[in-house]
Amino acid sequence: MQILKLFLVLVGILLLAISGCSSGGGEKNSGVSSSLQTNGASVNTTISASQAVCKITVSGVTATICGLDATLKFPAGATFNSIVSSGVANGSLVSANPQGNNLTLALASGTGFASGEVATITFNVAGSVQPADFSITSITQHNCP
Repeated sequence: MQILKLFLVLVGILLLAISGCSSGGGEKNSGVSSSLQTNGASVNTTISASQAVCKITVSGVTATICGLDATLKFPAGATFNSIVSSGVANGSLVSANPQGNNLTLALASGTGFASGEVATITFNVAGSVQPADFSITSITQHNCP
């Protein structure tokens, strides 16, 4: 019953949070930065030309996860473009809600997933945006019943 409630909440968030793509500009040097954050989550960001690609990874998972919500902080000069579930969470429902310089994301899986990459997020970037400017500020994992 709890998984059904989580699924319905996440579907509602998904429907409310669908966003269009924005354009960015400028040239960037390539770079990679990993930032370990709370609860065993990290973001690995690669910037090339005018796009940043952030891969969200969870580690140290001791039980199967059926849901996940997190907040990713991104810098001025970055505009949210898209999000997809990836890696161990490939095929999971995913939603994103950009507000200011924070992106709230949610993933839900009927079969669950363990440690590994769970989402890939792209941003258009301009100006002096660096990979280290992207970080996870909060994450909550919801174990399967």
